[in-house]
Amino acid sequence: MRFKSILLSAFAGILLFSACENEVDINADWKDVPVVFGLLDADSTEQFIRISRVFLGEGDALAFAQIQDSLYYKDGDIVAKVSEFINGNETRNWILDRRTDITKDTGIFASPGQVLYSFEVPSNNKLKTNAEYFLSVVNNKSGNELKGKTKLVRKVNVATPSQFSQTANIFPQQKTFVKWTSSENGRLYEVFLKFIYREYPEGLPQDVTRKEVSINLGRLTATNDAGGEELQREIDNKVIYQTLASFISAATPENPMLRFADSLYFVVNAADEDLFTYLNVNQPSNTIAQERPQFTNIENGLGLFASRNTYIRRLPIGPLTSDSLRNNAITEALNFQ
Repeated sequence: MRFKSILLSAFAGILLFSACENEVDINADWKDVPVVFGLLDADSTEQFIRISRVFLGEGDALAFAQIQDSLYYKDGDIVAKVSEFINGNETRNWILDRRTDITKDTGIFASPGQVLYSFEVPSNNKLKTNAEYFLSVVNNKSGNELKGKTKLVRKVNVATPSQFSQTANIFPQQKTFVKWTSSENGRLYEVFLKFIYREYPEGLPQDVTRKEVSINLGRLTATNDAGGEELQREIDNKVIYQTLASFISAATPENPMLRFADSLYFVVNAADEDLFTYLNVNQPSNTIAQERPQFTNIENGLGLFASRNTYIRRLPIGPLTSDSLRNNAITEALNFQ
């Protein structure tokens, strides 16, 4: 059987039946269709965009997904450009570099090699939150031009933890709060805590390793993307202790690990309206109906060109919290010092 596969989270096909033939052909004539996934970030000096294409062939679609030539354009096939416009005037533009030096984890699609496209901006002149960015991908063979545009999510303004906080104090009988104001162009927010610790086998401090446990506090959706809305996530600190006990193995005479609480990272990810819609459309279905609509904001192609912003704050673990981790019944077996 032949398959036509599109590099998106959803796969679609149309079956054409003939009253006179028993054979079913689900392939249309092949057409070069580019697929884009790019998220601009105002805080980053290096921006990455994945540009691949629909692939078609005889046989197993999963097998074709492992062939780089099925997924990626060859060097010189396309020219990708991002242009910056402020008040309707072009202020800067970048021709994207074709990158093959960034490895990809194993999965459905070809790995470890992959093709990405990138451009860099100076650290003292990053992307502008008052600008609009246009993506153009021109196919040098067909002349087809893919187009996309996005505005940037402005910085997330976090009120709690306070800018005056010097340490992270996590006591089991209390709660940890993350409070922030929604950003202009930001619609969806996802909050994480990352607990960082160091460990080494007793008597072998030279073998110290740095590890982390990530705790997802969930998502919140702002009413709109105008900004200025007060939002909050919270978690019982007892749940944090229980999570640490679940993910960190107990120290035993056979495994005598010494552990040291290092710091707690507060992370707030903000997504724009298009990324919010894309994630909603492609979230796992909880019904028997698995078919879902495709979402794309790309002209003459498929995919997503959107923006995000990430707030990250690191606070060292306070000494009272270290004592609590060492003596609390939930985490005492972890042997924090």
